Amino acid sequence: MNPLLWFAAGALGLFFVDKKAKAATMVPGPVPGPVPGPGMPTTYGEPRVSSPFPSGFRRLKSSEVTQDLIAKANAVRGSSGFTSLSYGTVIPIDGQVSALVEQHYHEPGGPVKPWGFHHGVTLITRT
Repeated sequence: MNPLLWFAAGALGLFFVDKKAKAATMVPGPVPGPVPGPGMPTTYGEPRVSSPFPSGFRRLKSSEVTQDLIAKANAVRGSSGFTSLSYGTVIPIDGQVSALVEQHYHEPGGPVKPWGFHHGVTLITRT
């Protein structure tokens, strides 16, 4: 038997090799289950948590959000260690505006990733 085939079979777990027949056959992988939806437990992301909204702040209205603020929020979200931050962490980004680390959710199978519950940034301002 070709050693490369043995390596590929072992490393990828795609083949079952019958030593007597010297033939490789495909072994089917796991069958994916239904995409979780409302009322079904999610298999993506983190477990759902709740965290209090900080007092003295409110979420920005869509009309208040600028491209500059979006870029700054994305920089916070993309920073090293972001997913290790505790929910409820407030990070000042522009004068009165801050980034709030809170749990977000995207429907599994939808166009926006990551799917399921995950760390996200919400733009907030002092009231």
